[in-house]
Amino acid sequence: MLVSCKHSVLYPWTVISLVPSSKFAATALGFFRARKGCGPSVNGPGSMKQRKPANPTPRMGIYKQLEDVPIEHRLAQYGDRYDGRDVWSEWAAQAMEDRSERYVAHVERTERSWKSHMADRGRHHALARPAEVESWAETILGRCQPLSAYQIYFTKLEACYTWLQYHTAHPHLYHPVWMAAANYDATATIWDAKMARRDA
Repeated sequence: MLVSCKHSVLYPWTVISLVPSSKFAATALGFFRARKGCGPSVNGPGSMKQRKPANPTPRMGIYKQLEDVPIEHRLAQYGDRYDGRDVWSEWAAQAMEDRSERYVAHVERTERSWKSHMADRGRHHALARPAEVESWAETILGRCQPLSAYQIYFTKLEACYTWLQYHTAHPHLYHPVWMAAANYDATATIWDAKMARRDA
């Protein structure tokens, strides 16, 4: 029997083969998040935490740049579906549970900056192109150092789009933040700061 999520084709590690067993629940929970949506767990029972690749490209599945994505699957096609919907708040409600006041303040600060940036471009904040992530990264780097840009802003936007990608209620088949980090200079600068901190 196979258990999978909406991205089983793009992310084969989200598909597991299960044999009838009294450990079914423990095995399933070891590979799938208990929260809404699905995706790889941080730590499965009896498993070792795997280090994610430093390069954003291997994280992206088959779509490495926007041009790779069929037009009918690009986020721009879903404008009507998201019109008037505050997706950021949906993500933030679960992301801020039991978090520090500082973390909550950074989420709210990123929300204001990102939503304003996207509104100025006539785009919904959940339907970004990689180029829009890049122009936002350029703005952020204009007022703070790469490490601060990563700690305050980038981690929140990346987390929101990762949540969208794994959540079955959303059509996100690719990750514009990772695409920007792999293909544009300013976002890559922030990504490099992230990796340097991780490896320090």
